[in-house]
Amino acid sequence: MKKVHIVIQSLIFSGLFIFLVSAVQAGPVTRNASDEDVVKKLSAVSWRWSSFVSPDKSVTVEKPESYELTFGKDGTLQIVADCNRAVAKYVLEGKSLSITVGPMTLAACAGESRSEQFVGLLGKAKQFSISGNFFVIALTDGTALAFSGPTVADICGEKALRPNTIEDTLDPGISANLDKRLVSFITAPAGPSPGASMLIITPKGRYFKAAGVSSLSSCALLGADSPYQIGSNTKMMTSAIIYQLQEEGRLTTSDLLSKWLPNEAAKLPDGDKITLEMMLTHTTGLPDYFEVETGAGKISSGISDEKWLKRGFTPSEIVDLVAKYGKQDFKPGEAGKWRYSNTGFILLGMIIEKVTGKSYEKNLKNRILKPLKMKKTYLQKGGPKAGALPEAYYEPPFTFRTDGWDASQGWAAGAVVSNPEEFAVFLKALFTGKLFKKASTLKLMSTILDAGKNALGEGISYGHGMTNNRGILGHGGETLGFQSDGGYIPEKDVTIVIWGNSGTNGTNRLVVPVILAIATAEVK
Repeated sequence: MKKVHIVIQSLIFSGLFIFLVSAVQAGPVTRNASDEDVVKKLSAVSWRWSSFVSPDKSVTVEKPESYELTFGKDGTLQIVADCNRAVAKYVLEGKSLSITVGPMTLAACAGESRSEQFVGLLGKAKQFSISGNFFVIALTDGTALAFSGPTVADICGEKALRPNTIEDTLDPGISANLDKRLVSFITAPAGPSPGASMLIITPKGRYFKAAGVSSLSSCALLGADSPYQIGSNTKMMTSAIIYQLQEEGRLTTSDLLSKWLPNEAAKLPDGDKITLEMMLTHTTGLPDYFEVETGAGKISSGISDEKWLKRGFTPSEIVDLVAKYGKQDFKPGEAGKWRYSNTGFILLGMIIEKVTGKSYEKNLKNRILKPLKMKKTYLQKGGPKAGALPEAYYEPPFTFRTDGWDASQGWAAGAVVSNPEEFAVFLKALFTGKLFKKASTLKLMSTILDAGKNALGEGISYGHGMTNNRGILGHGGETLGFQSDGGYIPEKDVTIVIWGNSGTNGTNRLVVPVILAIATAEVK
């Protein structure tokens, strides 16, 4: 636990503390519709006090389990202050938080207790911030209290933090550093995952391990070879099929949407000006259907609303949502404009079906999965079969399961299920050109337009259904219950696959270059 507290302190001093102080100075915030969701998060678990922070010092709480807050949905707050107990009331409005402490026991606690100090500081609550397993209360005097929710180790014991090995033939020193990185996906204070898997294939050996659990209810350890939803990594497969069809002379990426789907083009804003290339490069200007307001909520509401989580859609229904919304982020192909939108890849899936006369699923099987002998990879249709996937959640405190997500919401944009070894096969095959007849086709798919340069952050550019992350070719994916990333590095012949069973965790594109550096002994 001590290492976790040190990380929390560094997070606060690296910017969160400044943010909180400025939030206090901004004054009260009007109550909004998200308050109930915040109360739901706060009341889901007990929060342990980990540190006290001021502009000039930080104090780590030695026994965080002795200082806990348990929020009730009715506005009550149960306080554990070492050997004392207190009852309080809280009022939450937007980012504002006030706490009124009521009756409290007054026992003399042993040792250097912070009982009275803790309760007194809570009475100064002004504002708050909550992110994953990390909760901070900003006080009226410019200081702050940091709390953490229960960790996987708290729930399932330290065994959950021991790497579960399938294969490890790398140098022991390299493996030890990779072990630390793997476990960090489970112990990260702000965005932990119940479990995580890491596969690295290099010319010098392989590393294939997992840490954490596949179930927080049974504490069953996660197997490194477990299946997972690859999310938007599916877009690489959809893009590859489009380029295969171009090689066959059946379409071109310069084709207008209206050539293949005239009815859909007529419904969408400037639909007659949208090309396949714009869909592949996220330059259509069409909004992402996950974030389109329907009047009854958004598809993305499934992160906390079971009704939306398990609601099925046809591709046409998804397009109709965007058409009815009627807005666009920018004009199709507008110079310098780029915005990630799943909508384009739903349309590409529909075009694949129109051109071939076969389902997207059949095209996926015949053009990618069967040639690469990916026997355990498939397009998930609807909700998963019982036991087909590990338990999954969108974010801490892991009280709302999202592995029941209806994958029709992702379809050609993000509904494929795979496992690390088979997905690694796909990555290398795609980026060594094995899925194409001509070397020039892979070059076309990898081309980065001006609008896609650094589109996802400095050094991370978007091509045509794929990313170039400082030389690491891949994409990355997120569903409501899984996050994954990795890629293939042609110059080093290295393949990396990482994933975790939560929708927001550290297995993302930012960490992949770090893992590559460790695996190739470029850092110690």
